[in-house]
Amino acid sequence: MTKKYHFLTGNKLKFEIASEIFQKYGIELVQNKTEIPEIQAETTGEVAKNSAKHGAYLLGVPVIVNDSGFFINSLGGFPGVFTKDINKKFSSQNLLDLMIRYVDRSVKSVGSTAFCIPGQEPILFESVLTGKLAFESGGDFGNCFDELLVIDGLEKVRGAYSLVEIKEKVFSKLTDYHEMAKYLKTLG
Repeated sequence: MTKKYHFLTGNKLKFEIASEIFQKYGIELVQNKTEIPEIQAETTGEVAKNSAKHGAYLLGVPVIVNDSGFFINSLGGFPGVFTKDINKKFSSQNLLDLMIRYVDRSVKSVGSTAFCIPGQEPILFESVLTGKLAFESGGDFGNCFDELLVIDGLEKVRGAYSLVEIKEKVFSKLTDYHEMAKYLKTLG
């Protein structure tokens, strides 16, 4: 019997990616677009755990929440947990303009996935992708970060790969989803 869990997100692509990965472990995700306020925090883990706990309480069912952040080393980790907001306000050119005087173009993308049962503390799994910012934007897929991020081990910016190619090259690196699915599979 397939287990079902509510995945709280309004992001269609995030849901599709998570759903496909969890399905490999016999876990079915149901997209729930209930908006949960996000706390201001230093880490994506804190945001995900708080949102999962609040969502489980509000809905009265176990929930899964993912928060991700994009941390540019030379900018002191900016935008960090504010990646979603920056995506709405910045273009890839805005980011390139910010980076013009920096030699260090290293970045990390942190994915934090939290699971919470109402009345309990959340369980958290995280993954980190490392890479660098390109010197010019490229690709037709994704947001301003996708147009600039070259993930370690790949030749092109993430946005230059089709969804099928991204699945082949990146899905295995999303260890937060894989570890969470394995954990959920152990629950009775």
